[in-house]
Amino acid sequence: MALKNDFNKLNKDIDYIILGDLNSNYNEYQTFKYEKKLNNTYGITGINQVLNTTIDKNFVLKDNILDFHNSVHYNLWLDVDENNRFSSKFRTQYNTPDNILVPKSMFDNKGINYIENSFNIFKPNYLYNNNNVIRWNRYKSRGFSDHLPIYASFSTNNTTNKIKVRKSDSQSNNYKIKDLYSIEHIHKPLDIMNVVVIYRNNNIAIIKHDKSSRAIMIYKPPEGFDLGFRYNISVFNIDYYNGLKEIKKLTILNKLSFDKDYEDYIYSVETIDIFDKTNQNQMIKNLNGLYKNRYLYFSQNNKNKKIRVYFKKGFTKPKDNTNITIKRAQITIYKSKIQLTINSKDDFI
Repeated sequence: MALKNDFNKLNKDIDYIILGDLNSNYNEYQTFKYEKKLNNTYGITGINQVLNTTIDKNFVLKDNILDFHNSVHYNLWLDVDENNRFSSKFRTQYNTPDNILVPKSMFDNKGINYIENSFNIFKPNYLYNNNNVIRWNRYKSRGFSDHLPIYASFSTNNTTNKIKVRKSDSQSNNYKIKDLYSIEHIHKPLDIMNVVVIYRNNNIAIIKHDKSSRAIMIYKPPEGFDLGFRYNISVFNIDYYNGLKEIKKLTILNKLSFDKDYEDYIYSVETIDIFDKTNQNQMIKNLNGLYKNRYLYFSQNNKNKKIRVYFKKGFTKPKDNTNITIKRAQITIYKSKIQLTINSKDDFI
């Protein structure tokens, strides 16, 4: 609140930057609610609700920041692909404690302005290697900070610094599932045509366009959204759940034909890299392995591997040291880590 009181005293046209280790993720309002020891403010966070990087749980974006009358800020982490948003790593969890926030005045083409997409993380091999931050080791007397540097560029040459309109606000409405992974929030419904339901149970559905396309999960799909059928849909709300992208609200525009090949759009484990985050929400089939301590130990392409397996509540998990066959599993992300989610008791034996 002290910081907010300071910038509230400034003229609305004053250019300033808020940067540093704010000890908060860019999406703190989403991540801290799963940390019961921290969640004692009834959903209010400093970086999101006090500094107004979100309004009504929607991120302030470059293309709508000038529409707000109150003091709001754009968090430059939104300029980076979601899978690359981290400046520190604690165990297996990626975090964004270091932030750069900029006000509306940085987009008004007056004075100093932010250069679009110039924000990034500085991670040469001597700072970040083998998916690890090379932090200081006092025993070996070598290493660096446990936080990677972040940087951005600003300019007073405003003639070449116009912020581009995002696709989500353009007149085109020819969207694909893959587009949803580059959109933070939906301001108006997005029509997505000819998707097929490749998996369905009471709580979720998984949709794709074809075998090679990206997949996405629908949380609590509407009635009449049947397995194997193709649909034209209109998407109203998307969200992240601990890093996993999902559709939260949609309407069915048209129910099309039944796709007899829908099961072919589920990958055999030999044909997909299940550890690649761009494969989140894809469905895999017929994976055999040894289940032990919440992990599945298996062989893929002649290499021994392991992956965490999460079983949805409501059915009995297998006992440790049991050989199981996963008939269907969803590739999911939980706190930055890839895992397999078993959504039904019928999906493994």
